[in-house]
Amino acid sequence: MGLIIIIVWLGALGVLGVPGLGVSIVVCVRSRRNRAFWVTYVGAVVASVLGQYVAVLTPFVRRGVYSWDLVVAAVFGWHLLAPAIIAVALWIAARTLRQSSVAGAAAGLFLSIPVAIALALPILFTIPPLLGLRFEP
Repeated sequence: MGLIIIIVWLGALGVLGVPGLGVSIVVCVRSRRNRAFWVTYVGAVVASVLGQYVAVLTPFVRRGVYSWDLVVAAVFGWHLLAPAIIAVALWIAARTLRQSSVAGAAAGLFLSIPVAIALALPILFTIPPLLGLRFEP
C-alpha cells in the first residue's frame, strides 16, 4: 500500500504541482519584484498551506483516527481549488492595478498548491501522532 501511495503522490506532484510551480514562476517573472511582492508572496504561501492542512486534518481529528486517505485527501482534495481560484482573481487584479503586492499574493497562492502536495507524505508521518490520532489502515 505504501508504494501505491508514493506513486499517487508523485503523480499528483507531476500533474498538479508542476503547473502550479510554472504559473507561479510566470507571475514572478512578469511582475515587479520589490519588498512588498516578496512579503505577500511568502505570507500567501504560508497562510495557504496552513489553511489547506487545517481543512484536510479536521475530519481526521474529529474521528480520532487517520489512514492512507490522509495523503489522498491532501493531494486530490477540494482544498486545492480555493487557492487556484483566488490566485487567478488576484493575478487579473494585479495586472489591472499594477500592484506588486497583489501579484505576490497571486504567485504565492499558485506556489502553495505544489508545496501542499509535496508536504503530504511528511504530514502523514509527523502531525497525526502529535495530535494523538491512531493509525487504521
